[in-house]
Amino acid sequence: MTAIFPLTEWTKTNLSAIYSATTQDDFTSAFNQFIADDAHITVNGKHITREKYQQLLEGQKALQKSASVTYAGAVGVPKEKDNSLGLAGNVGVFYTATIIETVDILGVPATRVVTSSLNLTTVQVGTTNNRVASVLNQVVSTEEGPVDPRIPAAK
Repeated sequence: MTAIFPLTEWTKTNLSAIYSATTQDDFTSAFNQFIADDAHITVNGKHITREKYQQLLEGQKALQKSASVTYAGAVGVPKEKDNSLGLAGNVGVFYTATIIETVDILGVPATRVVTSSLNLTTVQVGTTNNRVASVLNQVVSTEEGPVDPRIPAAK
């Protein structure tokens, strides 16, 4: 029997998988496991397609050598009706993803920092113990991070 993660842990696990993916196949797999094919997606107040959202995340990861995600807070509320497995509900997370790039500046890797508040509605997939995000509302900013001389240069 597969363990069923609470909504917040499921969200954190899937977001971390997206940001830590180092190959296109791993990224695509993580993205597809997280976002429903027919998801309704709003980013910074604008509705975008699933494909545009995938491109947005890929752009955040451009030139990525490695990444880490930290969570400042998370809350999940399971749906009350028809939810015996506890898979459906609403979840919100606030996170920062720090992306170490393959590009060096003065011998030190460049970084990119993604800061986001993400709210999701999750739904159960069929009769399985899988779920996906069917509604996503995100406020996000991406900035070039400071050059940190403690991070070893790319080889």
